[in-house]
Amino acid sequence: MLINKPTVFNAPTTPNANCCPRTYVRTRNLSGQYVNHGHAYATQEMHAALVHKAKNGTVKYQYSIAEIHNQLRSTLTAETGNQGNIVVADLSFEISITDPDPAKNEKKRLHVTFPMKIPRYNRDKQDLTQADCYSSSDIQVARPLQLLKKLYTTGRKICNVGEIDHGQKPKYDGSPADGQLVRHSEQSLAAFLCTQEAVAMIANRISAALRSNYPDLAYGSIVKIYTAVLHIHSNKTPCGACEDVLIGLQNTYQPDEIQGGRLIGFTECLENELRRKTQAHINHEPNESFKFKFPAMDKPAKPARERGVRFFTTYSADNCDATHRIAQVAGTPVKPDVSDAPTLIPTGSRKYSNHLWVANFNKTMPEQFQQEYPPDTSQRTTFLSGSNETAATDSTKARVTYVSNRELQKLSLTGLKI
Repeated sequence: MLINKPTVFNAPTTPNANCCPRTYVRTRNLSGQYVNHGHAYATQEMHAALVHKAKNGTVKYQYSIAEIHNQLRSTLTAETGNQGNIVVADLSFEISITDPDPAKNEKKRLHVTFPMKIPRYNRDKQDLTQADCYSSSDIQVARPLQLLKKLYTTGRKICNVGEIDHGQKPKYDGSPADGQLVRHSEQSLAAFLCTQEAVAMIANRISAALRSNYPDLAYGSIVKIYTAVLHIHSNKTPCGACEDVLIGLQNTYQPDEIQGGRLIGFTECLENELRRKTQAHINHEPNESFKFKFPAMDKPAKPARERGVRFFTTYSADNCDATHRIAQVAGTPVKPDVSDAPTLIPTGSRKYSNHLWVANFNKTMPEQFQQEYPPDTSQRTTFLSGSNETAATDSTKARVTYVSNRELQKLSLTGLKI
């Protein structure tokens, strides 16, 4: 039972906007039941919604993301108590579905969300009881460095044209001094998303989610994917280098002039996989029952900015990172607002992929709130910094394993009938 109406806080704008792609979203405090000593506990949630507007301003679709980030936050808190640089994430997709029968003319718009889970055993010990953790050590070292350098360079060209100092600048040269930045959890996640393993798994998850949640979808339904959104929660907001990598990840449709090559990133790899699945359906291959499309798929003459899946990132954290801690925004008080309207994150235009949408809660989640959103560790892969050889990484893996196994045991006992 809520004692008071949630208090909404307007986040300050980001200083040095010409070099920082961060846009803070609104948060709100949720007052709860009274606990020990007669004090009310309060916690925060990310008060934002994805909104797709038509060119005339009409809202085609709106989707609140508070529930997603509350679940992510609960999972990370259970795993580490907000210690260490680790990340948990979900993916969501804005989709429209058209019945293959033209006479029915049926079309529905919906959102599909699922946890980021890499279905694999522990690579070192092949131990099914070892919780899923992932770091840049899990990919061959050379390729992630080359890929991450391109992502970083692409992002930096978009949001830091003047080359203003904004945090440390990784070189991606494999040097020991560079290692800590390169192994940040966000960079491991970005590198994984650009692999064929990732896009094949994600495309299959989209199909499975549609079949599971909408069992009446007709065979051969046309599934058009407008946007993909990466929802991240970490113990700290992203540093300047990770901001640039994430912005690059969201804008891999652009030609990359570095090293004379072109960056083929997550969205293009995913689109290629969706084309493959569509052809498999046409060829009557088993388990492929949908035809996939995305904006301007059959219009190659359109500019790259107007084609393909739009990619966005929403990021929540419990503390401010070192790069932005000294910035004016870190110490700027925010004021309550009588309006309860969320921050709207426009998804109809790709230009908003030049932003990161960030909420900094700046406080620990109370246990009561965590109980409201039980951890979901067994359904998620934990992305972590450090190499597989460091003691801190082993300690994090052990903690994640313990929490995940405890969760699985509880689920087993819950389903036990006597």
